[in-house]
Amino acid sequence: QVQVRERASPQQVESPTRASARVRSKPSYQEVERSDIDLDDEEAFESEEESEMSSSSAEVVPQRKGRKVPVKRKAKRTSIRRKPQKRAKQESPEKDLPDLPSWPEIDIKSISGVATAVLTRMEELDEDGIFAVPVLETYPQIEDDYNRVVEDPMDFRTIREEHIPAYESILDLQMDLIQVFKNCIMYNGPGAVVSNYARSLWEQLNDVFKDVCRKEDLMLPRRW
Repeated sequence: QVQVRERASPQQVESPTRASARVRSKPSYQEVERSDIDLDDEEAFESEEESEMSSSSAEVVPQRKGRKVPVKRKAKRTSIRRKPQKRAKQESPEKDLPDLPSWPEIDIKSISGVATAVLTRMEELDEDGIFAVPVLETYPQIEDDYNRVVEDPMDFRTIREEHIPAYESILDLQMDLIQVFKNCIMYNGPGAVVSNYARSLWEQLNDVFKDVCRKEDLMLPRRW
């Protein structure tokens, strides 16, 4: 028997040299892909480093190694509130002055007689005659100083001669007598001996008025 060998087609048969050359020239897809990835990572890393350096260069100031730069901080301003100094309390001359209720009104026809009787009783109580005449008539040397303190001088003689004939209310007499004693305390001070003397007369005014009205048969309100 004769064996007939089939000829291989040109596509199936290759020479060994040609095949080895094709193997050598065939690129490694794994290496190419890996190198591409490495390049992409390096570029991305470099771009990130550049961006970080640019941002850090804008914010951070480079400092020398081994030397600390002191940071100056602004001192906080503290507002110091000073307590207001208390002024020394001065004793007011009007402190602890008698506070008497106002006299009730009486018949206008009786005002002159009652006023004269009350004034006479007050003159008797003023044994030293301190309030009998104007102060500046007795002590003219204190005129400037007295006028600076006392705005409305008053005395018993002025009340009798000038004011009683013009009274339209018995309250006018009460106010004039209070003014006499108040002027004395305001000028001399609350602790003076003469001021205490004036205060004692002031406190007797209402009792004198009641006694005079009783003698004149004048009815006063029960509550007064």
